[in-house]
Amino acid sequence: MNLAPFLDKEMKVRIYCKKKLCPRAVFRVFQMEIKDLKQFYQQLSKMDVQAPPVVLVSGNDETIFDSVLEKLESKMTPLEAVITTFSGEPGDGERFLEELFNIPLFSPYRMIVFRHAEQVLPQLLAKESRKDTYQTDLSSRPDATLLVLQHEGSPNKGFLKSLGSNVLHYVSRDIFAEKLEQTIEQMAHSSGLILSEEALHEIKERTPPRTGALQSALQRLKDLVPPEKHKSVSLEDVREVLFPRVGWNLFRLVDSLFSGDVSAYRAELQSYNASTDSFLTLMSQILRRVNELRHYRLGASMSMKPAEMAGFLGIQGRHEFVQKKILQQRDTEKNRFSPDRLERIYDFLVDAGEAFRSNVRPEHHKAYFDFQAMELFFGQEKR
Repeated sequence: MNLAPFLDKEMKVRIYCKKKLCPRAVFRVFQMEIKDLKQFYQQLSKMDVQAPPVVLVSGNDETIFDSVLEKLESKMTPLEAVITTFSGEPGDGERFLEELFNIPLFSPYRMIVFRHAEQVLPQLLAKESRKDTYQTDLSSRPDATLLVLQHEGSPNKGFLKSLGSNVLHYVSRDIFAEKLEQTIEQMAHSSGLILSEEALHEIKERTPPRTGALQSALQRLKDLVPPEKHKSVSLEDVREVLFPRVGWNLFRLVDSLFSGDVSAYRAELQSYNASTDSFLTLMSQILRRVNELRHYRLGASMSMKPAEMAGFLGIQGRHEFVQKKILQQRDTEKNRFSPDRLERIYDFLVDAGEAFRSNVRPEHHKAYFDFQAMELFFGQEKR
């Protein structure tokens, strides 16, 4: 097999020889590891959705994974894929394997996403005591199933082997300091933006040196800076759009609580700014989400169709793609939050609201909320 086309400076192919099958070192299995994001996106665009590879994103650039998901979700739209997401919370490993190998009779196309896979899957898939080996052999997954994994750091060889022979693996990495300014300038140019020297320096100093973070920042600039200023983006434009103030992203914080994404929750909570952020406002958003989730559970029990459910939740005026994403998100949350668990959240909101208005000093609000939230949203109690 001629591997020369793959072995350039931006791409390498890892070869794993199964000696039992090929004692003379005839190579049977290979996984494609890509370090150039543009090449990776090209491979995604050419992907055969009927026989898809496992898509693996590793390294420290979590923002890239969100970008990859957006592209894959767009590619899956014509197939009306059912998207299921796991986030590495306790018990997710077993639930993930059940979801992967337990196929409904009339199964639609499925896209199964596992964030923070490094917390669960390497240990789970390495277990030698499992009787049904196919249950941990991800290469034996059913047809019409796209598996998308995010792994922080470098995956070990055992984990990579468990993914099988058909793997598309992007390895994210920090951009070298000496290439950072040039990279930002090139990425901005590709987005149709020309940055002033001060604007470029501000982005360089205040944005993580990672492709995903820079892409996200430049896309926000493109979306929010008036088109007539795209060819002369100033320092003031960058500060107004990208760094308007310190503080948390309220909606991202609420999403992290209900998705079980501990890392995102911690990052947002650490951004808390007493002068701009309010735990009472946060709790009102949590209450709104809990009410919406209760409505979704009720609608699901009545077997509502998507259009009916959208009307029931009051989101029928939003774009069809956004409606679909919200409904998929609520369906995942429905399985994670039982009625009893929702009741406990209601009780917490009542108690915390009274405490914050009476006997808990403002400087203690963060610690009070964090202690309760970790148990309610991320605790290891039996779901």
